[in-house]
Amino acid sequence: MSESEVPQIKPVSIAGSTPESLHRMEIVGWILFVVWAGGLVAWAIIGGDPYRDGWRLVLELALLGGRAVNIADGVSSGFSRTYLMFQCGLQDVVYTLVVYPWIVRLYLGVTKVGRFGRIVDGVRKSAEKHSRYMEPFGGVGLWLFLFFPFLSTGVLNGSALGFILGMRTWVILSIVLSSHLISVVTLIFFFEQVSRYMDAAAGGSMRYLPWIVIAALLVCWLGIRIVGRLRR
Repeated sequence: MSESEVPQIKPVSIAGSTPESLHRMEIVGWILFVVWAGGLVAWAIIGGDPYRDGWRLVLELALLGGRAVNIADGVSSGFSRTYLMFQCGLQDVVYTLVVYPWIVRLYLGVTKVGRFGRIVDGVRKSAEKHSRYMEPFGGVGLWLFLFFPFLSTGVLNGSALGFILGMRTWVILSIVLSSHLISVVTLIFFFEQVSRYMDAAAGGSMRYLPWIVIAALLVCWLGIRIVGRLRR
């Protein structure tokens, strides 16, 4: 068989994602990560306090209650709007661009559910659980799902949900990233107004704002779980 007769294997594609496009997405994500991390380090060195404690906001966004807690703590601690937009806004953009390709690969069966795969598989299962409620609403429902900063409504869950609903990659990224960034800006202005009210009503109470937000998110999460069990 001549070289010209050898059958060409086309890359597998789901929702408009090929191995090449997923790889390019990861590269862009890692480039943005370098810009983001370098910006935070430069801010900490040049800006001094409170920017030296920016790592705390990074961990809050990654591990605790998401962007609501992150921004509430940032506003109460005196971080600027520009810093919060850069830190919180770009952090989840990087997270999405780097991890979303692994969600697609997991569905393609390209990667096994190993150490990193278990995390992605947990996101997949969470998204599948939400998909039956979100399917009738399409892109608008996904946008609103991501805009409100409840628990389990982060950008990665939203990206996985869009994938499960059969949306194309560029549609998913447009919805997820626009909703996230607009939500970040809205939360900054919202918590700035809350901080002014709390300072006027009871001076010094702003330091409790992040804990109040965490408590509110937990109450909402428990309420949703209870309602879900009662329906079943």
